[in-house]
Amino acid sequence: MINNKLEIKLSNPPNIDKIKAKFQLHEGVVFCYGSTLYNPNNGQIDDFILCHEEVHCGQQGDNPEEWWDKYLNDKEFRLSQELEAYSAQYQFAKDKQKEGLIKAKTIDKILDKLALTLSSKIYGEILTFGQAKSKIRNYAKKKN
Repeated sequence: MINNKLEIKLSNPPNIDKIKAKFQLHEGVVFCYGSTLYNPNNGQIDDFILCHEEVHCGQQGDNPEEWWDKYLNDKEFRLSQELEAYSAQYQFAKDKQKEGLIKAKTIDKILDKLALTLSSKIYGEILTFGQAKSKIRNYAKKKN
């Protein structure tokens, strides 16, 4: 899934004030705005993160400002967008397992980490950990 079509900038996205007003951000967070990936802390961006952010790039299409406004103000929309992106990450990991690059028990750890993040404060605690884990797994199954 990694197309590397995102331009990477070491700065904040143009709507950072709106994002900060809505969410408590942590160091290392990256933001997709259109076809640009903003990496203000110059952290390492691995293929799992690129996979996730490329989903957001596709979701935003030609109108990232409208997408972001809806994302910041509509919890159900935010959940739908993140669920698709986290499920793509999970499927990416499963594909790496099939290629022999990741062990089976590592897949469970990856799913736990994804669910922990999706159920965290950064997204407004829109799901519990258990709900996030189940939804990520089930969404990935539906996509295949």
